[in-house]
Amino acid sequence: GGDYLASIGGFDTTVRIWSKTGDPGPVLENCGYPVLAAGFSADSRHLVTVGDSAIRQWTIGGRPGPALITDCTVASVDCAPEGNLVAVGSSDRNVSLWRTDGTPVALLKGHEKPITRVGWSPTGELLAARDDGDAIRIWNSQGVSGATLVGGTRDFAWSPDGQHIATGAGQNAIRIWSASGARKADAHIADVRGVDWSPDGN
Repeated sequence: GGDYLASIGGFDTTVRIWSKTGDPGPVLENCGYPVLAAGFSADSRHLVTVGDSAIRQWTIGGRPGPALITDCTVASVDCAPEGNLVAVGSSDRNVSLWRTDGTPVALLKGHEKPITRVGWSPTGELLAARDDGDAIRIWNSQGVSGATLVGGTRDFAWSPDGQHIATGAGQNAIRIWSASGARKADAHIADVRGVDWSPDGN
């Protein structure tokens, strides 16, 4: 993995694919206006782009695939690390699961505010979705709801083993939770905008 990089331009409709050596690759056009997000499939053979209400799959060579059209603004997309599932978070407060061939899998309902970010655990067994009400809900890959993490959660990051999730909160705190929702530890620092784990998970 790690052979390609996707870059999103300004407020246009294009995404460019680059090699890891910096050589320019295909330019993907008509991805929607504006292009909001992009994510590679687990096998690095495809790229999913999000442009407002349009979600499209592309080959690494730049050939367009199925387009998924929604009736609401898409805020976030993430491809599962295993298999061919794509999670899409939208302004209608729902998370939808799709296969990369355009087949719908599940619609995850339960959030009270628009979705701002979705992220699969490294194992692909669980999905975290954050909404504009600063709540994070955990789902499994079949779309069954699990724990809800609350407390001003501005950002989140899965541990490398997928057993824990760290959240950055507006109350000058970083919190570590188990995947089942048990609060494990707090650290109080300055205002938190983002969190991430070291590769070894320590």
